[in-house]
Amino acid sequence: MDHVAGVPVSSITFNEVVVPEANIIATGNTAIKAVEELISAGGVARAAQLAGLGRAVLDTTVSYAANREQFGQPIGSFQAVQHHLAEMAIASKQVNHLAHSAAYSFSRDGYSYERAAQAKIAASEKISALCWTAHQCHGAIGFTWEHDLHLYTRRALAWKTDYGDANFHKSNLADAMGL
Repeated sequence: MDHVAGVPVSSITFNEVVVPEANIIATGNTAIKAVEELISAGGVARAAQLAGLGRAVLDTTVSYAANREQFGQPIGSFQAVQHHLAEMAIASKQVNHLAHSAAYSFSRDGYSYERAAQAKIAASEKISALCWTAHQCHGAIGFTWEHDLHLYTRRALAWKTDYGDANFHKSNLADAMGL
C-alpha cells in the first residue's frame, strides 16, 4: 500500500508474541520518557525537513512568478501574487527559525518537548498552507504531473502527520503546561 507521498508503507500485527525479560529495555515511566524523547527528536527532524521543503516550494514559486507572463507582464508583478509570495516567505522563515531553535536546543541542552512541539506544530500547519498557496500562484500547471510542485505537496501532507500531527502536539503541550 502507498501513502500520499507515494512511499510504500505497511502494517504489521504481532499476535501472542512473548518478549523475553532480557530483551525488555524499559518499562513504566522510563519507557514513556523514551517514547516521548523519540517523538520529540523525530518531530524536530521532520520540522527541519518541512522547513527545507517550504524553502524549496518558495524558491520554485518565486521563479515561476518571475518567468510566467500573463497580460504582457510576469505574474509576480501583480500585487495579489506578491502578497501570496510574502506570506509564503514569512511562513518559511518562521518554520525555519523554530526548527533551527529546537534542533539547537536538543544539541545544547538535551530533550525539550516544548520546543520540539512548537517546531512540529508550526511546520505541520504552515508548510501545508504554503504548499496550497504555491498551487494558487502556479495555477493549473501546479496540479499536473509535469510539474514538480505536486511532489512537494504530497511530501508535506505525509510528513505533517509523522511523529504526531499538530493537534497531537497542541494537546500534549497544553497538558504539559497544565491548561
